[in-house]
Amino acid sequence: MSTVYDDLLAEGRGMEMRINPVLLDSVLNASIHEAGIPLPFAYGILTARGDSVLVANPAGSARDLIATEFHVPLFHLAFGQPQGELAVSFSGREAYLFGQLWPALSASVLFIAIIALCFAYTVRTIMRQQRLAAGMVEFVNNMTHEFKTPIATITLATEAIRRPDVVRSSARVGKYNGMIAEETLRMKNQVDRILQMAVVEEGDYELSLTDVDMDAVIRTAVGSAALDVESRGGSITCALGAERHVIRGDAVHLASVVHNILDNASKYSPGAPVITVSTANDGSWLILRVKDRGIGIPQEHLGRVFDKYYRVPTGNLHDVKGFGLGLSYVRLLVEAHGGTITLKSRPDDGTEVELRFPEGGPQ
Repeated sequence: MSTVYDDLLAEGRGMEMRINPVLLDSVLNASIHEAGIPLPFAYGILTARGDSVLVANPAGSARDLIATEFHVPLFHLAFGQPQGELAVSFSGREAYLFGQLWPALSASVLFIAIIALCFAYTVRTIMRQQRLAAGMVEFVNNMTHEFKTPIATITLATEAIRRPDVVRSSARVGKYNGMIAEETLRMKNQVDRILQMAVVEEGDYELSLTDVDMDAVIRTAVGSAALDVESRGGSITCALGAERHVIRGDAVHLASVVHNILDNASKYSPGAPVITVSTANDGSWLILRVKDRGIGIPQEHLGRVFDKYYRVPTGNLHDVKGFGLGLSYVRLLVEAHGGTITLKSRPDDGTEVELRFPEGGPQ
């Protein structure tokens, strides 16, 4: 009854009279400190409807106190209706909350980024393995086509030699023996090329560096390629304009590079091949360009022509011999000499291959 009597008496007084400012300030500071909130704050007494400020500390915080969501009724357990609310407003709350959350957010972002990178790497690896598997299947098919003709020729030649009428003719036996030897050598060269490619790809080789006259290497390779080109009614032209044509490199491998480039230019030129070989100097670099007027390469395949086993699709036709190792082999050898290789091509407009070699050899 005493408590009810005191509440009835207090209703007649304003909220400013019922609250001890010193006690309120002390309680608020102690409570916020115990909660571990190191932010400056303002507090005040609002009317029961919360639309005006009766007491504000500091005095200029009235607007923030009305807008804050941190407010509770005062004397809500007392007799009668609450006459006011206690409101508290914190300064710099957003920055403080972000400061508390950013380590967890940073760790989450980093974790998500790692997962995304791992996923992208996994997808990329799977796609690369699929391409390699498809390339390997195509390589086996190409190898089967390449070996089928010489094996058939050798089989026919050996069967012919067994015939009595052939055995009695030394000329015919010699002819068939020559065919067997020629086709056997052809298969041996193909096998050697595959093995050489494997050695180069693994890096298990050493370059025998000497001063190499690239003009001499090019003329020798052009002389060999001219036999096939001219037999088909074509032409191969040299425009060796490089004044400094001696570079540091491996003569055998450089000759193999030039032979491969010329062989591709001839193979992919239906009809009469027209091939131009030129050289030039660019600072300390020797530039070799081989241009043909062949079938060219579609734009969507240019990015993969240097991949191992990759050949530009031609449907079910196998009218161009090869394993898809030529340009891959050439790129590895050119890079081993510290050089670069680029290819420009358009369908039905020919292809230009540019090789750049440093004059001082690989660094």
